[in-house]
Amino acid sequence: MTGDADPVLFGEQNATSTGLPTVVAPGMLKLGLAAGYLGGWLGDPAATTRFRAQFAHYTHYLHIPPLQASAIEFRGRITSLDPYRRKATVALDARSHGRRLFGYAAAEVLFPTVD
Repeated sequence: MTGDADPVLFGEQNATSTGLPTVVAPGMLKLGLAAGYLGGWLGDPAATTRFRAQFAHYTHYLHIPPLQASAIEFRGRITSLDPYRRKATVALDARSHGRRLFGYAAAEVLFPTVD
């Protein structure tokens, strides 16, 4: 449990009464999935030293149809690179059914030294 008590996370009726099509996934789930993607993309889950994300509003929620799976497409791109410290900033984009899940998401990563 993430401590998020937003009723749209737990009941179809709660979600639809606010104008959402169905219940939504909690932000911590999306952050965990994004961190997993980043670790796989980099080949090392320990390479991430800092991860920041912002959720702007309900349009960034991941809508999950009842008893169905929902696909998320992740993309990452390096926005800054410090070759001397072997450090980079990576911007992350996550989308489900064409909807952006983050208003903003970025991670700072370290690359291993090459012997």
